[in-house]
Amino acid sequence: MKRHLIGVAAIVLGTALVGGVSVQTASAVDAPTTVTLPVFGVPLTIGITSGPGSTLTDVTVDPAASNVATDVRPHKVVFESANPTVGGDPAKVTVKSKRGSQSVSARAGSLAEVSGPGSWSGDVFGNGTPSSVSFTIAAGADGNPDITGTAVGGGSEASEIGAVKRSTGDDDDESSASARQSVKFTSADGSQSRSVTISVKVKTDEDGETSAKLSVSLGRVKGEAVDAAAAVGTHTWTDLLCDGTTATIMYDVDINGAVSHVVATPAADVRQDGSKIDVRFSHDERVRIRVREDGGQIKISVDNRIRCRDAADPTVNGSVVPTTADDNGNEDEGDDHGGGHHGGGHDDDATSTTVTTVA
Repeated sequence: MKRHLIGVAAIVLGTALVGGVSVQTASAVDAPTTVTLPVFGVPLTIGITSGPGSTLTDVTVDPAASNVATDVRPHKVVFESANPTVGGDPAKVTVKSKRGSQSVSARAGSLAEVSGPGSWSGDVFGNGTPSSVSFTIAAGADGNPDITGTAVGGGSEASEIGAVKRSTGDDDDESSASARQSVKFTSADGSQSRSVTISVKVKTDEDGETSAKLSVSLGRVKGEAVDAAAAVGTHTWTDLLCDGTTATIMYDVDINGAVSHVVATPAADVRQDGSKIDVRFSHDERVRIRVREDGGQIKISVDNRIRCRDAADPTVNGSVVPTTADDNGNEDEGDDHGGGHHGGGHDDDATSTTVTTVA
């Protein structure tokens, strides 16, 4: 998903006609998203605005009075959410954005403290039409976590609500029970997909102490196979580099999936190996594009590796909050989607921009 935010000002890019070639520049992660989680029986609403390199530029929290930011970094903001029960432990709410994905999680002491209705809303593929996912967290008949009433609203993309997957586990130190459900969105031309995933897990340690974690995540955009004839033509990738410069990569794809006429702007180190393109705008601003043909179908996958090491910490509710960490956002977030900042870097299906086929 390309980043089209400079500071906290959103630049919404649509479809334009450039030199007779239709170029769609759309974003998903950059478009502000909103997540509502049930925490202590009260809806907690988090608004996320991101910028180049999946950095966070502003995070809003409502209600603000009972949720205090304790850790603010370019890719992660942590809140302490006050427990209304006298003497009760607070909840920990964490917001993350990295490599084209976002997540919001709430960790509390019991399933009841993260049960109730929740939702996600945002512009999945950056086409200007927001979609939403609503759900309810509750205890099932066996007392274990469950996700019910999941529904999709708005948007023009095809969507598929997956089945709720439940699991339990036991070892010498603790037992656990979890539920997980994904909603898959597919772009109008079928060339991209993206999922919103809801997960809830409860752990009980050997002393009988429980903890519960509820997460809602927006995954990376993935390439999907389409008929080869539909993929033939000029494709354009576009994004913002860390300094706010608009970058583009244009290339042609033929019926056999062969790639030609690769042009990058601004000037970059362009390397091509068959149907693989590696464009290096700088050491920390790289894009890899792979085109694969199989059985008359073509899949285009984009791996956006733009890392903005000097990004500023995000504001919280529009205000600067002193940070408690001094690693400039390069922290290891290995518990989130398969690795730290370098983790998962070879996922050929991970893509971070809209790649549009032009006949």
